[in-house]
Amino acid sequence: MIINKKFLNKVLQLRNINILLTGSNIDYFNELINKDKFNKVETNYIICNDIYYIDIITLNKQILITTLNDICISPNYYSNTVQKKVIILINLHELKSIYQQSIKTIIDNSYLSCVFIIHTNNVESIDRNILSRFIIFSLPIKPNNDETIQITY
Repeated sequence: MIINKKFLNKVLQLRNINILLTGSNIDYFNELINKDKFNKVETNYIICNDIYYIDIITLNKQILITTLNDICISPNYYSNTVQKKVIILINLHELKSIYQQSIKTIIDNSYLSCVFIIHTNNVESIDRNILSRFIIFSLPIKPNNDETIQITY
């Protein structure tokens, strides 16, 4: 199933399921979540309304595990409504198996405080135990515009 704006907004509103996104069109996903509104709080991640956006490529792997543990301690009790945090991990396929197992443990231990949205280009590189905890959606393929039509002589 291909993810769309309406469904993603519902997921971000209810915050009750974990999602795995597959595909290389990460720009489409960034547009859906309005990544431009996010503020860089620390060097490890950017944040907007209890939604944490973490790109794994730009982060030291050990710092990633520590950061996730710090974020997942509890839900945000200081907002008007107590709700789960949303953690978006981009490019999970870049992690080795041992770090994926650490993230799986964090996901299992923080089901009361966090919801995860994970992106990967290659589903086969993700551990099967992680896949069993997520609903898998695909990102649409980048449109391939034929620019020869726009060329005029």
